[in-house]
Amino acid sequence: MSFLRERIAEIDDLRLRYDEIAIEADSVKEATKSILAQKVELVKEAALVASSHEPETVRRWLGELPIKEEVVYIYFVSDKQGIRLSFNLFIKHYDDLWFPSSDDVWITNKSLSWLLELDHEEVFTYYAPSDF
Repeated sequence: MSFLRERIAEIDDLRLRYDEIAIEADSVKEATKSILAQKVELVKEAALVASSHEPETVRRWLGELPIKEEVVYIYFVSDKQGIRLSFNLFIKHYDDLWFPSSDDVWITNKSLSWLLELDHEEVFTYYAPSDF
């Protein structure tokens, strides 16, 4: 069983939904390549050191980001796994899905026009297109 399937099995809101929200490995690989290519065109807009804050403060910060899409694409980069999930569910369960010491997670929309990066050093960084 994949680590992501195991994590999701522990979350009541998602337990029986893994197969419907999982992203195929080939799609994850292609998306991460595209994100890397586009990242140079994005500008760092906001950052938060998650380890310096309580989970509710992190949830509030995530909720205040200008992310309008209901469904986001969540990629566990080094494991080449991903899921599609509502951003609100991700906010609610970010600390069940992201393990800070081991995970680098990229969250984006279908068109890859912005990026929220959660790194293994517990820094959350939001990148958006440059306005110029």
